[in-house]
Amino acid sequence: MITSFDNTILDEKLISAIPVDPVNTNTFHVAFGVDEQYIKCMGITILSLVKNNPNITFIFHIFYGSITQNDLDKLNKLVTDNKTTVKLYRINQEVFNNLPTNGHITSATYNRLLVVNRLKNIVDKVLYLDADIVCLGDISEMLTINIDDYIVAAVKEAEHAISNHIKNLNLTVEGYFNAGVLYINVNKWHANNISEKVIKVMIENYDRFTLVDQDGLNVVLDKNILYIDQKWNYLFDINKDTIPSNIKLLHYAGKTKPWSEWCVHPVKDYFVKYYQESPWRDIEFDKPTHYKHMKIYAKTSRKYGSLWKSIYWYFKYVQAKLKQN
Repeated sequence: MITSFDNTILDEKLISAIPVDPVNTNTFHVAFGVDEQYIKCMGITILSLVKNNPNITFIFHIFYGSITQNDLDKLNKLVTDNKTTVKLYRINQEVFNNLPTNGHITSATYNRLLVVNRLKNIVDKVLYLDADIVCLGDISEMLTINIDDYIVAAVKEAEHAISNHIKNLNLTVEGYFNAGVLYINVNKWHANNISEKVIKVMIENYDRFTLVDQDGLNVVLDKNILYIDQKWNYLFDINKDTIPSNIKLLHYAGKTKPWSEWCVHPVKDYFVKYYQESPWRDIEFDKPTHYKHMKIYAKTSRKYGSLWKSIYWYFKYVQAKLKQN
């Protein structure tokens, strides 16, 4: 069982285009936990934050298992072009080998549990973000959210999912949060050994948690959450045509991601805007290779694209499904 996260960070690298003062109270610290697959998506998140918040000095803390030289070069360009700062922490991913994963949720989801251990005694608060998020506006208001009496501020999960999770996890409050956006009180998190407790409850409920560490975080942080407005973590729903006008952080939380070619929903455009301005703009979107992707492509093309494209992908879906069977 993991009882300490000491020595899990193998090395660190600073990339900065400006002087760095990590204890400056006007600096906004933002952390990510990613694997190699999500580096480019995280780059789009970083770019959207910087572009929409020119008056904020960011330091981005990236906890990762591996990175290609190509992505590292692009991160360097992102930092230089946008005069910002990135701190890279390469971790020993094997520390999470015995913890459960679920479909598209890989062991990289546990990287967020290393954030506080590394940043304690350096920062008081840090904003953790998943890498499938795009910033749509000024987020300086988040710095005014008072979490002195809480461990985390977070947004409730989609309404249809809350009651089932509360019942399944035996939570004592009427809430269940999405862990893709966590505004963390670093000192309280560390003092209460939250990361270690999450690992413990994950091991004890190995087969019970459907959303792995998000379930674990909800169990451990029950009663210590400040629930904040959905504008800070608006969960994208492929069945909705538009999003509210006041959204600050748009979260593509479903399985259909905006960097997938088969996603033709109009809300994809928010991601595409920053993707086209980023160093990753030469990287093609993911192609549909599974019959389920082709089915989504056919369905959404009919609604938002073209009838002929819908027909084409429906036949591709049928062929692929028959071949699969």
